[in-house]
Amino acid sequence: MLIDVILVAVILASAGYILIVVRGKLPQLANVNLKTLPEHQQATIKRKILEERLNRDFRKRWNLLRDFLFIEKKRRLTGFFSGMYQKLKDLEQEYRLKSKALSVHVTQTQSLEERIAAARKLLAEEHYSQAEQMLIDCLKVDEQNVKVYVLLAQVYRVRGDYDHAKETLEYVLKLTDNKDASIVSGLASLARARGDLQTAQQEYLQAISLDPQNHNYYVELAEVHALLGQHEAAHEAAKKAVLLAPNNPKILDFLIENCILLQDKNQAAEYLSKLIEVNPENGKIKSYKERIQSMGLQA
Repeated sequence: MLIDVILVAVILASAGYILIVVRGKLPQLANVNLKTLPEHQQATIKRKILEERLNRDFRKRWNLLRDFLFIEKKRRLTGFFSGMYQKLKDLEQEYRLKSKALSVHVTQTQSLEERIAAARKLLAEEHYSQAEQMLIDCLKVDEQNVKVYVLLAQVYRVRGDYDHAKETLEYVLKLTDNKDASIVSGLASLARARGDLQTAQQEYLQAISLDPQNHNYYVELAEVHALLGQHEAAHEAAKKAVLLAPNNPKILDFLIENCILLQDKNQAAEYLSKLIEVNPENGKIKSYKERIQSMGLQA
């Protein structure tokens, strides 16, 4: 906008200057000695002199104005394209940096997943020290990877290092804002392995509150109740489990055993019939029939 105002001002100034020059030159032309020249020649010479001077002045100022306009336009276009070119270069550089970062992230992720799989294999093959070292190396890449910590806790547990296993799971629980039912269940299982059944009981209840649709938590809670001699509570927990997984042989097996302990012959027979239906090859069926029959009930 400012450049356009300057250009208009230059044009007006040039036109004004030309008019002033022309006006100043007219008296000089009037003083030419015309007495020695014919009328026609005098008029022609005056006109030529005036035209030549006007043309010279106009060409000179037009050339100056044209050069100024061309240079300014060139400067503005050069600046525009230069700015566009720089923006494109910046975008290209940004794209290359992001592509490189993404490539590195993908490579690290693939490498990390491969290491986790290798550590899981070492754990299954009972190479506990090697599995532990590989998992620690994984944490150097991703220090908040929950899967790595869970596997590491498993390594500590099978080695009998319950303290480190517990500390590891408690740290994972903090990473998940105390909302991961599977981690709470893992802590309950660890407490059970250590013989702390009361703690295990409370932690299984906490896991159920976080994930009430997981039948495994009810079964594990029922088993803890049974270990504590709380067979009625065990029966209630197992019944909730079988509602969620009605064809699960493990749950049916537990219910039959618990009903026999409670001397509940009718329900024992009922769950046995269901077990025969869903798992006819179960090796305990014959024993269950004999035990129920010895209670005076035909199964």
